[in-house]
Amino acid sequence: APALLWTLLDGLVWRSRVVEGGRRRAVYFCRHLLVRDDGSHAAVIEEICNCGDPKIACHPVVAHVIDLVWAKIARHTFFCRHATLILTLFLYTLSQSVFGIGMHGVDDEDSGTRLAVAACRAFIYFFFLS
Repeated sequence: APALLWTLLDGLVWRSRVVEGGRRRAVYFCRHLLVRDDGSHAAVIEEICNCGDPKIACHPVVAHVIDLVWAKIARHTFFCRHATLILTLFLYTLSQSVFGIGMHGVDDEDSGTRLAVAACRAFIYFFFLS
């Protein structure tokens, strides 16, 4: 029942009654939102997204869980995949534009330029397109 979800999420937060420096300590009990009892990944974030309620998605516990997943798991994979994309784009631009200038200009018979273009293309084809 989506109506009870907000109450459930509020129950996963413990807030201290003591105020120190204008702030209260809060403890988020979010282990079961991340991991099942058998140790596998819990699909709670996907279910919250499928629910389609932006109020639930903006709840502090859900925001904390999403921040944990991003900071500990997803960020490294995301940046590695995008670094690979940037490297591919750089090599493609290098082989097509920079080395390709000699192929259509005066130095049409330069074997070094042709070898560099072939090496960049082969590297892209074998390592990034496989």
